[in-house]
Amino acid sequence: AQQRRDVFVLRATQDGTVLWAQRLGSESFDKCGAVAIGPEDEVFAACEVDYRLTLVRFAADGTPLMHRVHGHVLSNGGHAVASLHIGAQGTVVISGAFHGAAQLGGATLQSVGGGDIFLARYDYATGDHVWSRRYGNVRSVIAESDEGFGVTMDDAGDVYLTGDIDGDADFGEEIVRAPNRGNGYVAKLDGDTGDLGWITLIGARGLSVGLADGRLIVLGTSFDALELEGSLFPGPTGFVAALE
Repeated sequence: AQQRRDVFVLRATQDGTVLWAQRLGSESFDKCGAVAIGPEDEVFAACEVDYRLTLVRFAADGTPLMHRVHGHVLSNGGHAVASLHIGAQGTVVISGAFHGAAQLGGATLQSVGGGDIFLARYDYATGDHVWSRRYGNVRSVIAESDEGFGVTMDDAGDVYLTGDIDGDADFGEEIVRAPNRGNGYVAKLDGDTGDLGWITLIGARGLSVGLADGRLIVLGTSFDALELEGSLFPGPTGFVAALE
């Protein structure tokens, strides 16, 4: 490790035998936010190295294939990068949250409140930036912090994002009116532009999202009592919900 904390990408067998490990690091406080398995068992990871968004790709045997450094990204505590998904179209989408200015490869994104959501698409092979979008706060209240957690894509290339918002939030094509803080959401966004297709509030923080049999499956958590489909669950509680 360098001066503070480095990150690593490691591959192991199911019984825990380490096959290979690769280190990424700087003299700053580095973090690795998300990793996924790609075609031919390649490994793709999105990290924060020296406070910069860093994308790496390794062959199944650990041989480095791609190392792409984009610009500055800083969260309001925790990890900026939360999740990534490798699509069938040779692209990667990455979700997370940022505070201040984020330089993800395109135009600089600027947060409004304590922290806003980012969603970005990159080329899988090269790490080149395709597009990036900011969603979140409509007013400058430092205590309000919005999050983008889980992300996935469908076969058509459209993107599904889940997380939470602390108040009214700007999703570009729609201002979402949240009744209180800590509202979970699920949104569908155009895979070519990041434009909003639809968004629905789910009342609790969404942490992960996936697709199964044509349904969206959302995993999340609530610190308070949670009502789903007429059933009341005392908080704190976790939940799994299927959306048509």
